[in-house]
Amino acid sequence: MQEGSKAADLIKKYPQSEENYQKAIGALRERFGKDKVLKKVYAREFLKMIINNSKEKLPISKTFNKLEGHLKALESLGITPDQIDI
Repeated sequence: MQEGSKAADLIKKYPQSEENYQKAIGALRERFGKDKVLKKVYAREFLKMIINNSKEKLPISKTFNKLEGHLKALESLGITPDQIDI
């Protein structure tokens, strides 16, 4: 989570404790967990990666890390790698 982001500001409202963990997660899901929107965001990120990589020639390790992060995010939304047709 990036410092100063809306998500970070939301989390700061919950003092760190075991009982507040689920409350904080619930608040994040309610505010930012719009599955349909998130799926579109990650699909766009994949496209940007492909377009930018052909221009910038990023190191393979950096490209792999970004790709892996996007795949894990999509999996958390119920989309598996075999369902992605790029």
